[in-house]
Amino acid sequence: TTIAMCVATWYFTRDRNHLPKRLVTASLFKVLLFHSMSVALGSFFIALLTWVRIMFQFVKNQVKNKHADKGFVKYLLACVDCCLWCFEKILKYINKNVYIAISIQGKSYCKSASEAIPLLLENGARMVALNVIGDSLLFAGKMFISLASGIVVGLAIYQWGDDGISAYWLLPSIIVTLFAFVFASLLMSVAE
Repeated sequence: TTIAMCVATWYFTRDRNHLPKRLVTASLFKVLLFHSMSVALGSFFIALLTWVRIMFQFVKNQVKNKHADKGFVKYLLACVDCCLWCFEKILKYINKNVYIAISIQGKSYCKSASEAIPLLLENGARMVALNVIGDSLLFAGKMFISLASGIVVGLAIYQWGDDGISAYWLLPSIIVTLFAFVFASLLMSVAE
């Protein structure tokens, strides 16, 4: 919400000279002061659904122990589990967009949700295309960063390493590639 408020403040300010000097701090202060209950309400909905999923998993394990041989019961439990998982993903996606609407418009959670949900439904195809393209570009960026890091390390070890060390360039390159992928994923999660 803070990042969305920073972007919204920057985007909607006509004269860039009138931006707050500490934009992130000012946005965080606004979120904490004016929108903390909206953030708490969205988090409560996700926590409530997570609790329902945990209780369902408990019931599912109990039923599986008693009716392990019944195929219909397994199928029904799997369907309910899948529906709860889908509902949780949809709720998280809606929450993210509601938080963005809160940041832009400064309204409460319910008012922002009542405006964001129809907007998402009307522009569903555009949102899917945008998310697919955005996720593809983010993944390509992560792969480029990690592979470039691994190649640079491999070439450096191979080129400047001693004869005994340069034979073992593959393992350090793989390790650096993995660490670079994790680091790139952490950095690019801000853009998601």
